Amino acid sequence: MLTVPHFLELRRYFNNHEVGKPFSVTVDKLTGIWYCTPRYAKLIVRKLCELGWIEWKAGRGRGHTSVLTLLTDSGEILLQEVKLRMEQGNVKEAMELMNRFGVAAVKEQFMDWLSEGMGFSTQAVSNKLQDTLRFPVYRSILTLDPGLIYYDFDAHMVGQLFNTLVEYDQESRTVTPCIAHSWESSIDAREWTFHLKKASCSIMVGN
Repeated sequence: MLTVPHFLELRRYFNNHEVGKPFSVTVDKLTGIWYCTPRYAKLIVRKLCELGWIEWKAGRGRGHTSVLTLLTDSGEILLQEVKLRMEQGNVKEAMELMNRFGVAAVKEQFMDWLSEGMGFSTQAVSNKLQDTLRFPVYRSILTLDPGLIYYDFDAHMVGQLFNTLVEYDQESRTVTPCIAHSWESSIDAREWTFHLKKASCSIMVGN
């Protein structure tokens, strides 16, 4: 049961009703808001009551309306849910939830929180210093293996993370050093030897 989205939908639909002030509503109205059956709507209401987010007094008899009281606003609940999903790695879901239900003030709080955890940091892990770079990514990354890249987004990410052996200068139309400071090939150009800047060894690349 998606409890938080259900509450956010409810709060958005009744955004003109103040917290703590009861108003009349029918189960049929709730089924239209949540696009569900009356039975499931009652289960949602029960769960929201258990969480203390709403108060519900069912109307007695057929045709009688019930009374709903919103006991909390949606801003803090939305913020906590989005943070949880971000920490679980569900970045896309978190951003969709914030874009759908967040007002300007809540979005600003979220961005402040996000900025605090982003960027470069160094931590001691198992008595060793570990560098970590955190930044938000709103798409799924299929692979970071340069040899298996197919999509532009993966290629862009790899370009930010890795250096190449050499680079191609568009203006001069020449190949310039990068990780490799020099290289040579066999006479038939089927075997190449690259000498790396930060290592005394060389690697062999064949076709």
